[in-house]
Amino acid sequence: MVRLEREDTNFIFEIVGWHKLLTFTNRLIIPMSHIVNAYPNEQPLGFIPGLRLMGTGFPGLISAGTYILPDGIIFCDVVNHENSIAVELRNEYYKMLLIEVEEPLEAIHFLNQR
Repeated sequence: MVRLEREDTNFIFEIVGWHKLLTFTNRLIIPMSHIVNAYPNEQPLGFIPGLRLMGTGFPGLISAGTYILPDGIIFCDVVNHENSIAVELRNEYYKMLLIEVEEPLEAIHFLNQR
């Protein structure tokens, strides 16, 4: 699970609880201007067509960590697919974040109002 905050001109993506162990990450700090779009995640849970660098993945159960895809690197932290969103980025190490949040519609609105 990821908690979202805004600090000055940055969004803070705080990895919560045991998800830190699954993703090998504590937090991501992304400038607001680097967020392209946020929307509901339609990527199937546990199936990421790429190489997992660090993290955990069990098809249908969990996608967590850093994955290399043919068109870029993504970060995942999803256990409950129904609460997951996709966040497209520009000028960042990650091209996309697939994250589970407590309230997906609120998170999408929060990230898209820049």
